[in-house]
Amino acid sequence: MKKNDILFEQARYAVIEAGKASASYLQRRLGIGYEKAVSFMDRLEKEEIVGKSRGAKPRKVFIKPIDGRKGSIEDEKLYEESKKIIREAGSASSSLLMKKLGIGYARSAILIDMLKSRGQLNNGKKLLTLISTKGKSKDEIKKEAIERLKKNGVLVKNL
Repeated sequence: MKKNDILFEQARYAVIEAGKASASYLQRRLGIGYEKAVSFMDRLEKEEIVGKSRGAKPRKVFIKPIDGRKGSIEDEKLYEESKKIIREAGSASSSLLMKKLGIGYARSAILIDMLKSRGQLNNGKKLLTLISTKGKSKDEIKKEAIERLKKNGVLVKNL
């Protein structure tokens, strides 16, 4: 593993453990320069570990330590695996995650809450997929959204 990858893993662990994220925090915690800290923050945002910049305030951290433990890379791996399992199954439930991941109810419920809080699940516990709007007209976007809703059994007739 490259030194930069190891530093990034330390940055990821640090923000999950602290529950806060900012470039200055990473600089102090890891003893790195501003440019590298900003690069890590951008990567953490891209990987949906932290939220968008809020000016001078620390960014929101989406990954929470599970079962009161300190944050760990294992928590994030479970989260990512949960998304894959739910995508394949087409719906989410604690029992599904318990069975597929070999975890208890409390941990599976926390994972579902994490998916909801990060906008990955709707109220019907269906995994949400984003519609690309680049280069499409409003009518094309609406048509694609309606098709997806019908496919997922959410919409019976057109709006």
